[in-house]
This record gives sequence, C-alpha cells and structure tokens, in this order.
Amino acid sequence: MIEGAIEFLTDPHNVEAAFLREHFIFKVIPMMNPDGVIHGNYRCNLQGVDLNRQWLNPSKVAITINCVFSELQKIFLIRICTLLCSSQRMQF
Repeated sequence: MIEGAIEFLTDPHNVEAAFLREHFIFKVIPMMNPDGVIHGNYRCNLQGVDLNRQWLNPSKVAITINCVFSELQKIFLIRICTLLCSSQRMQF
C-alpha cells in the first residue's frame, strides 16, 4: 500500500501528484517496530511495549515513538496518515 502511495507522489508526469508536492511536505516514516517484528511481535517492541498504545502518552521505553515525536515537532503538522498492514504469516 505504501509503495503505491510513494509511486503516486513521486510520479513526475502526474499533475495531481505535482500539485500535492508543491503544496505539502510528505514525511514517510517506515516500519517503526523492526526489532519486534523480526521476532513475531507486530504491536510490541522487544521491551514488550505496545507501540500502538503509546501515541498519547509515550513512555521512556517507547524509544521509537519518542524519536518520531521529536522529528514531528520540527515541522508544522496538518495531517497524519497511518497505513497499517497485518499478516498472520511471518515473512523474513
């Protein structure tokens, strides 16, 4: 899903994508839980913290969320769009 969105936004021949690029800044944050996913945890990191429940009040052990927050505070933020994908099958 995200690959299609990135392809759309970076298409040099798409007029709509060009309009969006001229008027907005897109920040794409890749998977935020690679340490947990490699061990089969899609919501929890290696410390056992459910990252999906940390957005409103991130704990100090939710390092990934804190890093993203610090980067997002540097820009004027209008919208956040989260694209999630879950699979029962493990892929390595």
